[in-house]
Amino acid sequence: MELFLLKLMQRYSLVKEIVVEEIGQIHTNKLRSSWRGGLFSLLLGINRKAA
Repeated sequence: MELFLLKLMQRYSLVKEIVVEEIGQIHTNKLRSSWRGGLFSLLLGINRKAA
């Protein structure tokens, strides 16, 4: 059980790193025209509305 939780945490931290990296790239490269940029803007907008 502990091993499963550990793997889950590792996977979560990896996903978090990827997301942070993507957001960083969007801010530096202004990838608003790309679908990825649009998708992240949409997700961030949804998160702001939910908060």
